[in-house]
Amino acid sequence: MELTKHFKSYLGTPIMKRDGSVIGTLCAIDAVPYDFSEKEIKMIQTMSYYLSNLIELDEEIEQKKQAEELVSAHNLILTEIAQGQSISRVLNDICLKVEQIVKGVRCTILKFNHSTNNLQLISAPSLSNEFKDKLGVIPVDRNEGSCGAAAFNKEMVNVPNINENPMWVRYKEIVLKEGFQACISFPIFSSKGDLLGTFAIYYPKEKHLLDSEIKFFQQFSSLASIALEKKANEDKIHFIAYHDELTKLPNRLHFKEQVALAFNQAMLNAGTVALMILDLDNFKTINDSYGHLYGDEVLKELSFRLSNCILDKGMVARWGGDEFVLVFNNASDPFLEELSKQIIEEISKPVSFQGVELCVTTSIGISRFPTDGTTLSDLLKFADYAMYQAKDNGKNNFAFYTSRSY
Repeated sequence: MELTKHFKSYLGTPIMKRDGSVIGTLCAIDAVPYDFSEKEIKMIQTMSYYLSNLIELDEEIEQKKQAEELVSAHNLILTEIAQGQSISRVLNDICLKVEQIVKGVRCTILKFNHSTNNLQLISAPSLSNEFKDKLGVIPVDRNEGSCGAAAFNKEMVNVPNINENPMWVRYKEIVLKEGFQACISFPIFSSKGDLLGTFAIYYPKEKHLLDSEIKFFQQFSSLASIALEKKANEDKIHFIAYHDELTKLPNRLHFKEQVALAFNQAMLNAGTVALMILDLDNFKTINDSYGHLYGDEVLKELSFRLSNCILDKGMVARWGGDEFVLVFNNASDPFLEELSKQIIEEISKPVSFQGVELCVTTSIGISRFPTDGTTLSDLLKFADYAMYQAKDNGKNNFAFYTSRSY
């Protein structure tokens, strides 16, 4: 030993916990030869025992303090969820609480997008904008950092050294620049086992986690799961309440609210609102000849075409049966005329279903605020008059409301 070069006498005894694990040694050394007596040896062993108790007591106090912080953090997050706080606030507070309890770490939460199979960063309260930009969207793949791999494998991914791990090749430059060397990522699941996102913890130096540390982070991952699942359920309920079940278009309730907003905006800014009613010509023939399954397929396909015609220009909703309504802010008559022609052309294209080509046309009526009316009921009534005028003119046509429309 190096000590023997300078000291001639040495007595060492392990400092052991109650479970038998060694946490250190207590040594007595001297520069001259010395024969330790039995009493001195026993005294050193007793001191080792007392030191062990002090160290364990200190650890227990620290563990109790951390447990109290953990309970307090859990209660805060659960209260926020119960009170309906915004999802961004809840997720940010989850990250901040972990960072407060575990000094030096930084956290992120990413949400899984089913349609794109990507993870989108939705919470990283303590990280730079550059970091957020570079890791804002991550594909779900085994080679896309800890989060992409955790979502792909559907299990925890622990990377003790980011610089040496091949799955971090695309992202390690920005992560290392941010001052992180290690990352652990947990997949976040719903109560039904569906992937909701990932929860990641970044360490400033190489880190091999203990089981107790993993369990600690899993508790906060579970809180993120509760918050994300609640938000997903709320979004689903909201969608059901405001959309037609068959076509997924906005329903009457949603349409009426949108028209009310359009009226308010028009009145504040001396603007206009245009309303269209579309009725499918001879749609009943399809239901009578082929059945409602075929009719439903036509409605779904035509709803998709209508949405593509409108895009962000206005709003289209299913009013009921084979009738649709559209609303536009500050739309000129030439714009409405051109759009009507485009819609008529798209609707008239056949719909193929189970080897059958199904064909319908549409008649469109148009009314305007404030020229034709100043209430929704008036605009609906006048657009309806114009629509029947289009039918009387041979169907597959459109008409603007005039006093001669009825």
